[in-house]
Amino acid sequence: MATLREDLSLASLCVQWIILTACRNIEGRDARWSEIDEKAGLWSIPGARMKQSRDHVVPLSPQALAVLAMLDRRGSHLFPARRKRDACMTSLSMYKLVPEGITLHGFRTSFAEWAFESGYSIPMIDLALAHIVGGTITRSYVRGTLVAERRPMMQAWADFLGSAPAAAPEPDEHVHQWRLASSPKFGHELCPAGRHPRQPTSRPIGV
Repeated sequence: MATLREDLSLASLCVQWIILTACRNIEGRDARWSEIDEKAGLWSIPGARMKQSRDHVVPLSPQALAVLAMLDRRGSHLFPARRKRDACMTSLSMYKLVPEGITLHGFRTSFAEWAFESGYSIPMIDLALAHIVGGTITRSYVRGTLVAERRPMMQAWADFLGSAPAAAPEPDEHVHQWRLASSPKFGHELCPAGRHPRQPTSRPIGV
């Protein structure tokens, strides 16, 4: 993340947005200004744009809001295509910013593993990832979206990734340098440079 924050290109900002919100690639790239409530710190994605065809609300951390502050607001999309401001950018330029062999979807796996190891419940993680929560019995108890309860989790995730950048491109000297480490069993995980990823004691969460 520290390396990404040094790059103020639209592609880099989009990758940061996807990581901070734990959203799917297309959901992040196709985000619209009409879906954003900065005052409430919420991103409301309509079901028509979601894999499960259900509305999804993402609590936005100050770090995610800092990304918004660096975007051009003249079009309908947060991350518009170069020649069409009413269409979203493609993934091609974004993949140039991540190491070879790593997918943008892998960041959702990193989030899920981090959240699971941090003690957050599986229903809470599933809601953050816009999954269908558990079975019929579980869903009977978890009826809402738990937006307020998910906000501290998304904030903790953003804090884990490092501090929000200033408006200037200079990186914060106190920001930790994070790298993607590969675990043969559990996939990719974000961890401090020089350390190996911790492995969950139980099964990983599917994404």
